[in-house]
Amino acid sequence: MNYFLDSNVIVGHIFSWDSLNATSNDFIAYKNNYFYYKNVKNEVNNVFNEKCHEYDFFLLMLCRFFDNFSDNNFVDYEKVHRYLNGINSMDKFDKEDMHYALSVIWDRLCFDQYHDAFDVKTKFAIFQKDFQAIHIENKKKTFDFLKIVPNHTKKDKIILDKIKQENLRSNLLHGADEEILFDANEFCKNNPDLNLKFVSADQDFLKAIDILMDFLCIDESINLVEFSNN
Repeated sequence: MNYFLDSNVIVGHIFSWDSLNATSNDFIAYKNNYFYYKNVKNEVNNVFNEKCHEYDFFLLMLCRFFDNFSDNNFVDYEKVHRYLNGINSMDKFDKEDMHYALSVIWDRLCFDQYHDAFDVKTKFAIFQKDFQAIHIENKKKTFDFLKIVPNHTKKDKIILDKIKQENLRSNLLHGADEEILFDANEFCKNNPDLNLKFVSADQDFLKAIDILMDFLCIDESINLVEFSNN
């Protein structure tokens, strides 16, 4: 099978505590051909930098919180979650994401419900120090096994007219979505034998593709969120 991956699928695969991580990993685990475009790579790089900044600040706040505990005390896991309730969301990294990230890290570091504070502080400090290097390596490995293809050379006027007619730029196509859509469409048009399927977790983008499907060369669109529920 041949799939074109939207940027959110790749980002989910890179970051271990992204809410899409498990689903992206499961989807990409199959031995298929996975394509992406330079526009997708640029968007992944931009999101990667934003997430690294937000995640690093999140880890720093947690480390400072743990510093309030004496080494011979215990850190209550539920108390850490209550602490997060008092923190403001950071752009796209909201409180729900913070709670999920904490649960992933807590499990990965093999902490108990009530865990030795010295061990928590020590391991979190190491985790914070290694975090960025680990995910830079994850990004490199991810791009290494995906297949990159050139961006589109032109936009189909019929599709452009339909986008304008349906006012899709105002409500469903955001950021680089339109460029990515034309990348996938042109590649499908030039390679009809691939029966390429488009994969995304962006519900608005998928709705736009459904509206445009009669005018596109894309064989099918797949909702990664629905895949996770199967």
